[in-house]
Amino acid sequence: MTVAQRRDPVAGIAAPESRPRRWVLPGAVAVVSALVFAVVRPHLVDDTFITLAYARNLAFHGHWGLIAAETSNTATSPLNVLLLAALTLVLRDAVLAAGALFVLCQVALALALRRTGDRAGLPAWFAPGAVALLTVNPLLLSSIGLEVELGAAGIAWLLVFAGERRPVALGVLTGLLALVRLDLVVVALVLFALRRRFWEKAWQSVLAAAAVALPWFAFSWVVLGSAVPDTVIIKTLQKSWGQWDFGNGPGLYAEVFPWATAASFLPAALALLAFALCVADAARGGPLWARVRPFVRWCPPGSRTTWPTRGCTCRRTTGTTGRAWSRRRSSSRPPRRPRRPRSACRPGWRPPSRSRASWSSASAPTRPVACRGGSRR
Repeated sequence: MTVAQRRDPVAGIAAPESRPRRWVLPGAVAVVSALVFAVVRPHLVDDTFITLAYARNLAFHGHWGLIAAETSNTATSPLNVLLLAALTLVLRDAVLAAGALFVLCQVALALALRRTGDRAGLPAWFAPGAVALLTVNPLLLSSIGLEVELGAAGIAWLLVFAGERRPVALGVLTGLLALVRLDLVVVALVLFALRRRFWEKAWQSVLAAAAVALPWFAFSWVVLGSAVPDTVIIKTLQKSWGQWDFGNGPGLYAEVFPWATAASFLPAALALLAFALCVADAARGGPLWARVRPFVRWCPPGSRTTWPTRGCTCRRTTGTTGRAWSRRRSSSRPPRRPRRPRSACRPGWRPPSRSRASWSSASAPTRPVACRGGSRR
């Protein structure tokens, strides 16, 4: 039987995982998401039905507009409308199409988080736990049918491609995110800039993003009258709605729906608190930082970081990473021998063999570091 490999973050070995088990998570997410949509369906908000009106007119009449007699460009998410229209054309029901798109986005989100977790050495519960928190979030549940879930799935896969350093895929997904919501480009730029040596092959990402997004913007400019939806311009120029704006908007939610608002923002508040505690623990060199170290994926070149290992805690100083070494081998420049990392191990620890010490690259920092009691080559 064909098996997939899942790396053990502690032992550093690949544990076999049967391929049928790989489908348990997406299958369970699909079933649970379908049940959630069945519960939420009678309570869809008015903005959802405005979007579904666009999708219905496009699917059945080939017309871009809220009403059949007038062309308009007020749909904030063109890609969401296009996907809903495609599903409506097949399912012949716009509301059912919204449910199908919600389920597909949930599955895509789960697969992306699992792929990120496997690569980072995170525990197996990371992906299902994150998807569960998003699925029961009241604020996100109220946005079913809009572009929120589609944007979340896109950002998750953007994180995957940024970590795997796939510039073309990163650019394609950035262009798609621009069509989901134009402000999501800010998230894409942040993830792009956080990568180590982010300027390498950056032109491929830029060209791929332009090839995906610019044709739609040109079509929208010529046919619909503006390159971006009118709602983007309105929300940008309109700084507030009475006494409420984007800064104090959660306060309005808290006044009307106190418990739902608390449940919506509680995971984010706990995440910020945990991050502050981890930063404080890292400054003191405590054990908490070693346990959450896999969640931190990008470190500045030459930074001094603690690498958790079995039986010892090693500190790696500047040097050429394995992935960077493999890139140099494929370049035209003559390869340079990577410097050996200096380490200081706990007394009594012995390496398993006399082979060359294996040490992790920035792309997989949770692999164990085999060190030699302060020796240096």
